[in-house]
Amino acid sequence: MQGQREIAMYRFFEQLSSRITAPFVGESKRNSKVWQCTCGQSVFFPNTQCLACSAALGYLPEQGRVATLEAGPEPTTWRLSDEPGAGLYRRCANLGTPA
Repeated sequence: MQGQREIAMYRFFEQLSSRITAPFVGESKRNSKVWQCTCGQSVFFPNTQCLACSAALGYLPEQGRVATLEAGPEPTTWRLSDEPGAGLYRRCANLGTPA
């Protein structure tokens, strides 16, 4: 009888802890996306520069990805390295602010 009660309590607490942590699992998965620089190095959302080749990086919200950037014709403009004909981009003001 004592063993069954211990097993029941163990299952209860296992289920309770899994329910408590469930909302956080989706959030961590959403924030753990990994992209690749054109040099092949893995890059993450907070990266603004590739750690391997120093290429500039930018987040494209309409595509939901981090892309490698090349300097555009003006100092504040950028082109996508993998799609140079896609037009010019500007980095937003968030670049220079802490998260």
